[in-house]
Amino acid sequence: LGKAEDIFKQILAKHPKQPLARQHLANCMILNDKIPDAIAEFNIAHKMNPANPHRELVIANLYTALSQHNKATLGFQRFITKVMDTSRYSHGIAMNISISLLFSSLYVEDVQQQDDLVNQAKHKIYELSEVAKRGNADSDMEFNLLPTLGILSYISGDIKNALTVAYQIHHKNEPAVDFYT
Repeated sequence: LGKAEDIFKQILAKHPKQPLARQHLANCMILNDKIPDAIAEFNIAHKMNPANPHRELVIANLYTALSQHNKATLGFQRFITKVMDTSRYSHGIAMNISISLLFSSLYVEDVQQQDDLVNQAKHKIYELSEVAKRGNADSDMEFNLLPTLGILSYISGDIKNALTVAYQIHHKNEPAVDFYT
């Protein structure tokens, strides 16, 4: 991987706007556990072509891996905005916005800001539950709803419900389809 990284860096030194080389370099960095460097490379590619929704999702997940949930939230929101009303849209990924907001609330010290983040997450959960009531949800949303409710229960001090949700997740035979599940 180190040699591959060097080759992609050499290509980019000669052709800095080569998006495929930049993407492959970022992928090598991910495999070498250089997540901040990979994010930097994806962000450079993103500045050259901001229309790529998949890159938004990759960047959001990388920020999640670094526990930078506020930045992850923005990335998930940008992805959902770009793919709304397309076949790429996923209610499960939309649910990740709520999860990121809830995790963000754990990392801020200001009580008002914590409350605001939790309330935003609750609002997103409500919006998506309304979609589910109309029968428009996908299986990803249903499965992602469980960790979201578990985290919300934990943050709210409802340990019994948080443990119940954890038990349900553990016993559900669903493949993990995204970062949080």
